[in-house]
Amino acid sequence: MNFWGFIGTLRKFGNFVVGLFPVLGIVAEYIGKQFAKIGKNPTVAKRWKAFAETDRGEALIKAFQRFYWRDYASDRLELDKLPAHTVPSLRIIFILSVALCLLTPLAVAGVFPEVSMTMLSGETGSAAYWSVALWLLSTAVAWGAALAGAGISNRPLSVCLNVLYTTSFGMVALLGGRSVFNILLPMGAFIAHFLTERSLSKPGARDILKGLVSAAIVGFPAGIYVLALTPLHAINRGNTVLFGPIYGAIICLLLGFVARYKSRKKAMCPTESGCFQVLKHRLSYYPGCPGRLVRIRRLSAL
Repeated sequence: MNFWGFIGTLRKFGNFVVGLFPVLGIVAEYIGKQFAKIGKNPTVAKRWKAFAETDRGEALIKAFQRFYWRDYASDRLELDKLPAHTVPSLRIIFILSVALCLLTPLAVAGVFPEVSMTMLSGETGSAAYWSVALWLLSTAVAWGAALAGAGISNRPLSVCLNVLYTTSFGMVALLGGRSVFNILLPMGAFIAHFLTERSLSKPGARDILKGLVSAAIVGFPAGIYVLALTPLHAINRGNTVLFGPIYGAIICLLLGFVARYKSRKKAMCPTESGCFQVLKHRLSYYPGCPGRLVRIRRLSAL
């Protein structure tokens, strides 16, 4: 990368950061206006003109113009054009991406407290504590976004990612032994399956069959790691590989049933206020019904 390419990269990065934090753009614009006011001062303007006529001044001005005046508006994030409910999650992902890009060179500086990589990955060597924490946080956010996105858009992709997530992280967790907190790993798989069933379920026997197959596939590795990674290993009856998939499939089937029930209930009655209005309208046909007021009160209490 040459000098001008380096400047262009910095400019693009600046627009990327301003897209994440629009207030920085307002601050930069304010500072620029203050410099412009200073430049209009007669004394400053005279000295600036004399400096600009020198070879060094002309070179610096051209470099500054190349850096500042080139239009990189197309590289700026426009979060306001995205669905409002996705912006908070995407902002976190972008911020972590910036942190990884900027701080990665510092991870090999060797001036920060380090932890042995053997206990984390089985590899020899060491890494800075903060870099390990940053990578763990980034990995969790990235996989959460991938599972959630696939769960509301594509069933086959959701199942594949779910299995990959469970098996890859489960193999890493096995290095640390059994712990109650390891239950969070298969819980992530179960939650992702619940989200998929609630978002993509449709009426019909064919879709129910898809849900059953998905529950069996997702529950297979998740159930194994429920028993292998936690104190629940005591109920495996001597064979984790046999009973783990059974327990996992049962949990996924129950979650799928609940998700389909909630999805169907929401489709039949989009809002509570709508249900209340419908019931109130129907009960109004029986003005003399003594249970009318009681029923409406019970519904309001819900």
